[in-house]
Amino acid sequence: MNTLTHRRTVIILLISAFAVYFTMLYTTLPTLTVIAGGQSMFDLAPQNFRPESAQALLKSLGEAGRTYYLHRQLPLDFLYPLLAGSAYTLGIKALSDRLRWRHFVLSLLTLTPLAAGLLDYIENIAIVIILRSYPELPTTALAFGFYAGTAKQVFYSIGIGSFLILVIINAIRVLKNYRSTRSTSQSFESQDAPSGQESTQAAHRAPEEQTFPHDIHHPTGRHSLTPEIAGETNTEHSPSSPAHSVDEHTQPHDFKI
Repeated sequence: MNTLTHRRTVIILLISAFAVYFTMLYTTLPTLTVIAGGQSMFDLAPQNFRPESAQALLKSLGEAGRTYYLHRQLPLDFLYPLLAGSAYTLGIKALSDRLRWRHFVLSLLTLTPLAAGLLDYIENIAIVIILRSYPELPTTALAFGFYAGTAKQVFYSIGIGSFLILVIINAIRVLKNYRSTRSTSQSFESQDAPSGQESTQAAHRAPEEQTFPHDIHHPTGRHSLTPEIAGETNTEHSPSSPAHSVDEHTQPHDFKI
């Protein structure tokens, strides 16, 4: 099972578990509480497995309440441990693998939701036996229900708490990685961008380089004179100047600097 499929499976199981849990919490259990005159059911109050409390609860429920408990509440309660145990077990494993944590304690924490689900099934079976045996109260079923219900709450608390802690740790790590990546990208962008002074100098150099776009370069690397400068040079060295008269047959026709 790849990571994406694993993640989708965990999400689907969690949504299903929450749907069943909230259906019990806001529909079936409140209905039973009203029928029982405000008394809590076995699922929420393991102390009601004590013989005196169980006798009072079952009597207050009446035949209709016990039937509702057996055929409405318990089917949902048999479905919830499977969904919740699988969801939290797979979730803890996926989150710990994402953190690359390998420890014996994590392996134990991964099994706590499954243990809670198993204890929940033992409690539900005890409730079924008690409801079907009324008005008799089998002491073995009451004992198993009490101990399984109490341990179930402990293991569910550990499993769900471990899952939530791992979710928070993963979220913090993802946030830190995002901030680190963002700061790194911003530093690279600031290094690639030219400074304001360099941009200003480049802007001033551009017109100067384009002042003489038609310069003719001498083969030796020197610039040739423009026509205007050449004219002035010829005037300065013209034959009309006595000090600089030269024979036109002995001088080259072009002057180059």
